[in-house]
Amino acid sequence: MKKSALIVGIVGILAISYTGSSWYFGSKIKHTVYETLPVIQQRLNDILADNDLFYDKEIQLVISEYEQNIFSSDLKVEIVLIDNYGLTQKEIKLLDSKEPYSYEELARFSDNLTIYHGPFPISSILKGDLIPKQALLTYQLTKTPKFIQKAIDNKPLLTLETNFDFNDNSHVIIETPPINIKNRDYSLTVSANKVILDQSTDGDLLNQHSDLIIKNIDFTVYSPYFDIIFKLDNFNLQSNVNYDFIKKNFSATAKMQTNEFSITDKSETSVRFKDILLLTNQDTINSTGTINFDIGSITYSEQNLGKFNTKLSYHAKDSRDFFENMELDVENISLETSQGTLKAQYKNKYFMKSDLYYDPSDIFSENEFNELNIETHVSLPAKALALLSSQLQNKHQIISFPDLFIDPKRQIASNWLTTRESYTYNDYTFYPFFVINEDNNSIESNIIISLEDNKMIINGKSIDYDYTQRVIDNFDKDLFFSYYINIPEVDKVYEE
Repeated sequence: MKKSALIVGIVGILAISYTGSSWYFGSKIKHTVYETLPVIQQRLNDILADNDLFYDKEIQLVISEYEQNIFSSDLKVEIVLIDNYGLTQKEIKLLDSKEPYSYEELARFSDNLTIYHGPFPISSILKGDLIPKQALLTYQLTKTPKFIQKAIDNKPLLTLETNFDFNDNSHVIIETPPINIKNRDYSLTVSANKVILDQSTDGDLLNQHSDLIIKNIDFTVYSPYFDIIFKLDNFNLQSNVNYDFIKKNFSATAKMQTNEFSITDKSETSVRFKDILLLTNQDTINSTGTINFDIGSITYSEQNLGKFNTKLSYHAKDSRDFFENMELDVENISLETSQGTLKAQYKNKYFMKSDLYYDPSDIFSENEFNELNIETHVSLPAKALALLSSQLQNKHQIISFPDLFIDPKRQIASNWLTTRESYTYNDYTFYPFFVINEDNNSIESNIIISLEDNKMIINGKSIDYDYTQRVIDNFDKDLFFSYYINIPEVDKVYEE
């Protein structure tokens, strides 16, 4: 037999095998799509049912068209969002058996998708990808208004590509083109962006990893009175999600970071946040979570205000009444400046009035406060407050410490307080929220309220919680915000 005939025979066999396997996978994919779509719909609705905001909403997924070819299939899926008025599926079926039940349709969307059949989807082969897979799904969102089409240079607003391996795991890439919009009211420039989503399932367990990448966003609003410019540089959001559909447990971690976010107005006043990092962890079955938020530097026009950090954790006794039965522990809120660190800590078990002026007897008389425990710790160095106040007042003048622009009056801790001692007036005893730490020249506040131990301690003083007691906010905000540019010589009146 001639070699040419042998080669033709081999090619023919491979072509027939490839065609046959593609048709086989196409048939298998079609069966899988019709079989799994109701499961996906049910799981989506389970998630909505567990959410207080969307418990009365329902998603319907419908295949309106399906055309299977040899190497690919074309289908149209309709996504319908309806209002089911909070009824369960059992209640709806009972209603339907008696008389037609009318849903309120809130939204409907449909578009065409293409599925390239495995084991070697032709779309992957054309890109040089020879890794076997069940299918490759592609989608392009082209139904957009004309002004958006112009802004994206007539490209698809969204493209999606999804690979499915032989273990039913998926790898999704969603991309958007650069966007450029400019008119008399605003301008918007957005880089080409990408979302990568990896998903795996194991029975009723769903594992999902996502990665959102935005290189930059520039958004300017034009107005006769002011212009505002928003800028975002190198934004990245990564998340890991685990969902148990049997236990209905949702756990997630997220990491968000960006090089810079800034806001600038027409007068060139700007606020810039650099090196932002946010880490979160959440577990719904245990109703717990943690948040860690860092900002490398906060700049107000020409002033570097300092480095910000906050750490907190929370635990809800009952996830159904999350905000009414929660333990909150703010381990740290701090702004680190060159003249000291402004910092605070806060612990709250269950519910607390947010006012700084209240009747302590109310806390212990109401039944809803049966397990109330509160701790607050605040430390504000006077020189750090003076520097911060000066920087906010002199945004375009670079300030160092000490400097003529730093008001000497603001460097004395006692001058920040309107009241420093407890006093009695009209049969009421008033206790200041803030006190002076003379050793550190700082303003501090330490308050402990515990119903379990039957005590209330205000800055080291144990007080009776009856109707004659009051706690007052004694911080002089006018001193912080009063405007000045040039400060006169230090006068003895500043000392008390």
